[in-house]
Amino acid sequence: MNDIITLDGVKELWTLPGKRPPSTTTIWHYRRQGRVPQPIKAGRDNLYRRSEVVRLRNRHLGLPPETDMQ
Repeated sequence: MNDIITLDGVKELWTLPGKRPPSTTTIWHYRRQGRVPQPIKAGRDNLYRRSEVVRLRNRHLGLPPETDMQ
């Protein structure tokens, strides 16, 4: 269950140092571009696999796959 995060967790992972966190609209824009994985619907919540979010973010930013900016 540690690998499952909410939309707020996705925003936190996509926040670059020294920048404001992306908005929900930006995250959905990233979703349509393939930068954020398809969410898992659980009731009204959208849940994401943290490892997939990190992998796609690192691919987009050109970082090694195992890099975690937290």
